[in-house]
Amino acid sequence: MKEKNKLDIEIKKLTPELAEDYARFFDVTPHWDSISKDELPCYCVTWRSDDTYVGNDHWYPTREERRERAVDFIKNGKIQGYLAYCGDEIVGWCNATADCQSGINYLRSHYPIEQYREDIKVKSIFCFVVAPKAQRAGVATKLVERICEDAAADGFDFVEAYPNKEYAPPDCRGPLPMYEKCGFGECAQRDGKVVVRKKLGGNKMIIKTHDITLYGKTGDYNIVLRPLCDDHLPLLYKWGGNPEVVYWSDTGNVNDFDEESTRNIYSSVSQNALIFLAEVNGHPIGNFWLQKMNIPEVSAFYPGLDVRRIEAEIGEKDYWGRGIGTAVVSMLIDYAFNGENVDVLHCFAADYNLRSQRTLLKHGFVLCGEDDVEDSLRAKKEYHYHLTREMFTQRKPKF
Repeated sequence: MKEKNKLDIEIKKLTPELAEDYARFFDVTPHWDSISKDELPCYCVTWRSDDTYVGNDHWYPTREERRERAVDFIKNGKIQGYLAYCGDEIVGWCNATADCQSGINYLRSHYPIEQYREDIKVKSIFCFVVAPKAQRAGVATKLVERICEDAAADGFDFVEAYPNKEYAPPDCRGPLPMYEKCGFGECAQRDGKVVVRKKLGGNKMIIKTHDITLYGKTGDYNIVLRPLCDDHLPLLYKWGGNPEVVYWSDTGNVNDFDEESTRNIYSSVSQNALIFLAEVNGHPIGNFWLQKMNIPEVSAFYPGLDVRRIEAEIGEKDYWGRGIGTAVVSMLIDYAFNGENVDVLHCFAADYNLRSQRTLLKHGFVLCGEDDVEDSLRAKKEYHYHLTREMFTQRKPKF
């Protein structure tokens, strides 16, 4: 073996011809040492095609049976994944398949994995085994890169994985930073269990994204505004499907939004807006828009000027009432005038949303009009507030 940082790694797709190589790798490779020796080697028999499951028969009690079953499953295409070779020696393995929905359904009891749409193809990365002498040599990264390359060629829309927020060997799911390095984005998180996705090239983008990231802080909360992208759609589905969230973020005539409506909204709005995913201390909590004014009657009041509006949605209730929305609005105001050279910010607040009204007034906005609202389940009036560049430069925030 060469030094770890000089390994010549070749990635091979698991085929029936490699079944015995695969079994010998598990015969001799230490892994997952936190469970009893009777359960090792695992031969990765759990994550396999759905049609091999009979009742709860997902595990086999002896290593001899697991080995025999693994070889048989591979020869019949029921275990899928990739092997990493250094010369003639296997030094790594990754289980990656789209045919183990039983496994996905099991993981849903721990991870916030969305129910997949029928028109979306997702390949899942379930686990890794890397030989100790090849660890920290980029083996897992090379495996992930090859998986994504082949998945794109096979017409998949996403590759999805399920790391833990805090990584500690022998965690078989791989460290979160590795996925981020490979272009994955966090979709959802619950109790330290993270779902990450990579959108594959050649697929039609739903959300038009951008490359702007903003940083702020309020109290004990570190705030990052990241570019919203398609990887975040599961979060948007979750928040848009929650009537309590929609009550405060939308004054329309629906209590919630289905997934198709959510996709249509963000696809349309993102063409003329910078939409940010808000993270607080590393947790995604909502989304915020800096949008070009899309109401002709409002634009007519400011002929020839660049007019934008700010919209906000904090989807995680645990973060309501903590001053986070106020801090994010402040970040967007500063960026609008100093980064985008906006002339006017013109925002809206429903009559029942006193918190939004107070937030705008704190930042120097002035009430400039009101409209009667028809066909709304919640609002009778909508108030208009504006903040001009001149007002922004002269204002003293009332915090």
